[in-house]
Amino acid sequence: MSRYPHSWLERHSRPFPSLLSQLLKRRGLSIRRFAVLTQQNATFVSQILREQRRPPLHRMEQWADVLRIYGQAREDFLNAAALAHAPQRVVDLLARSGLDFPGLEQLLVCDERNEGTP
Repeated sequence: MSRYPHSWLERHSRPFPSLLSQLLKRRGLSIRRFAVLTQQNATFVSQILREQRRPPLHRMEQWADVLRIYGQAREDFLNAAALAHAPQRVVDLLARSGLDFPGLEQLLVCDERNEGTP
């Protein structure tokens, strides 16, 4: 039986903002520092985290580089960003269908295990 009984989408009502927030914390990046590294305005990044703006899809590869996301987790990150542009009913439908982001689960679980290690 899976450690995670529900899909990632079911557990996160705000998939992309929740994901970005977790990744920033795990990477030790402030909004301001992340904005500098991605050549974005800190206010813009903050608005994405508050769901007042959608992530810029044309910059998601760069954001994944800054956040050091690779492999399946990178694909899942890009898909989560794309979902931020979908109507909520589509996101809800996908969550109910069991769509999951296994790469993100692995990334976040590995990060949890490595917290506190140099």
